[in-house]
Amino acid sequence: MAKHDPSTETDNRGFFERVFKDPLFQFVVIGAVLFSTFQFFSEPAVEENANRIVIDNRIINTIAASYERSWMRKPTKIEMDGMIQDYLKEEILYREALKLGLDKNDTVIRRRLRQKMDFLSRDLMEPPAPSNDMLQEYLEANKEKFLTPPRATFTQVYFKFNKSDSAEDRTKSALENLKGLVPGETSLESFGDATMLPGAMNNVTPFDIAKLFGQEFANSLFSLPVKQWAGPTKSGFGLHLIYIDELVPSAPPTLAIVRKTVEREWRDKQRKENNKLVFQAFRDQYDVEIMTTNQDSP
Repeated sequence: MAKHDPSTETDNRGFFERVFKDPLFQFVVIGAVLFSTFQFFSEPAVEENANRIVIDNRIINTIAASYERSWMRKPTKIEMDGMIQDYLKEEILYREALKLGLDKNDTVIRRRLRQKMDFLSRDLMEPPAPSNDMLQEYLEANKEKFLTPPRATFTQVYFKFNKSDSAEDRTKSALENLKGLVPGETSLESFGDATMLPGAMNNVTPFDIAKLFGQEFANSLFSLPVKQWAGPTKSGFGLHLIYIDELVPSAPPTLAIVRKTVEREWRDKQRKENNKLVFQAFRDQYDVEIMTTNQDSP
């Protein structure tokens, strides 16, 4: 019995890895898949005889299935006949347009075909399901994209702008009187002006705050000290004195919390890289010459 040689197995593995990574091999595989896909999805109605049109059962079933998906019922015979005639009209006009070359140099058609090729290559190169290790590596390399937003729990006292007196002076006076007072332990009704704005918000993000008080107010709030009255802070409504009970800074989340978002981002990145690979495989088959022009010429 021949003895097993581990070095031979290693050499074979290295050979196959080099083959699979070779761009020419990748292009051959991609080309074969694209050719097979086009063959599978090509409509059998178009034959070598450009004046012969065959509307077979496959086309009829496709028309019927499309109708049923849209209307949640099967088409009647009259409806089916009408759709077949519409398909026939479309096919005839399509072929006549090709004869006249109307598909040539048409920007809309070029963009539509490009879009279809992008979709096709994206489907063919769909990345496999990532492992937890792959997602964790991606999360660590892109922490800033997945940071949890800071959160605040605060109380505010509102002062409206008034022509008869100075809101700034009133807030300064109120700030002195509020020193040492803790919201929840002392009534704040005698301070400030009536408003429909919430007097307190619990565990909210800058986005939550900005929706009610505006972005300027939200940005200012997270720079204020904790466990003391501060301000005045300006909003689109007036001035505010603020007592922050708790601030929770932004932090990188665990994979368990943001796994769906990380996987979506990871897949999108893989698709873009795969699309570049597919395009480069096509690009390598063309001899491209870009003529330079004198941009300064009138």
